[in-house]
Amino acid sequence: MAGKLSKTIGGKQLCIHGHFYQPPREDPWMDTIFPEGSAAPAKHWNERICAESYGPLAWARRLDFEGRIIEIVNCYEWMSFNFGPTLLTWMEQQAPDIYARVLEGDRASLARLGHGNAIAQIYHHIIMPLATDLEKRAEIAWALADFEARFGRKAEGLWLSEAAVDTRTLELLAQAGLVTVRFNFPYAEAGRKWPDSDEALEGVFRLVLEYVAEMDEFKGLALYLGGKSMGARLAAQIVAQDVGASGLVFLGYPLHSPGKPEKLRDQPLYQLPCPALFIEGARDPFCRMDLLGKVLGQMPVRSDLHVLPGLGHSFESGGHGMAPEVLAQINRVILGWLVSL
Repeated sequence: MAGKLSKTIGGKQLCIHGHFYQPPREDPWMDTIFPEGSAAPAKHWNERICAESYGPLAWARRLDFEGRIIEIVNCYEWMSFNFGPTLLTWMEQQAPDIYARVLEGDRASLARLGHGNAIAQIYHHIIMPLATDLEKRAEIAWALADFEARFGRKAEGLWLSEAAVDTRTLELLAQAGLVTVRFNFPYAEAGRKWPDSDEALEGVFRLVLEYVAEMDEFKGLALYLGGKSMGARLAAQIVAQDVGASGLVFLGYPLHSPGKPEKLRDQPLYQLPCPALFIEGARDPFCRMDLLGKVLGQMPVRSDLHVLPGLGHSFESGGHGMAPEVLAQINRVILGWLVSL
């Protein structure tokens, strides 16, 4: 709260960082936290610490010299902080009002300063120098994906558990800066309902890749292509032809038209030279799971499938759009897959 305190501390500024974390207390079989007598009068320590720390910081009372409340302050707007991802998962479900204030504080600081107060944290609070390379990569990938899904922006910093670090961890953190390029097809930008021919659409894809290849910040980086539905099919087609890629990510690959499973769009998949990840809704009318399973078994390269139970082609459920937690799951799956290559 540097700006609010400067008048009372001689014009000097004070920087406060809050490290907020609780170890996961959920029972692995029941996925719930059992009562903890030592936390009385609260049910368990997550609930007690949330009430005694995270909640009061969300609605802090600023008093005058006579002890009267003159302002209610969201401290998360005025201090640097990080939350453990597993703790935020619990708060989102069990203390949604406090969880919302945490996100609001970061958004307000971003609007005021150009940088948000929140930074990411290693996902499971492990001691990174003691972890294997695969564990390090996974923890970093999950932490960054979870942060972006919750705060709606990329993390600008990452808290290392117990401030423990080694050179390899720093190297992997430097490598974690993935660069993403997104684009849309001209017919969609123009608001037209029907897409152009495959030849025209593939041409757009190739133009984007040529443009990216000329940019200095992309030179020397591995190239991974992906797309949603038709975009996934087009990515497969150009890589099967001649575009070099290190991997492909397909979101809702349209294996066939709805109600026409006899007409498969599978031929490009048998000609791919690189690994491919399929993320599919279990109720997708464009992709019967039994047919996709047969296709994956015939592909000449590594192919992985992640199924989202109960979801449709656009990862929707019950007439509602894609839920934020589904997007977070998709991000974790993609980053974990990239780490595994």
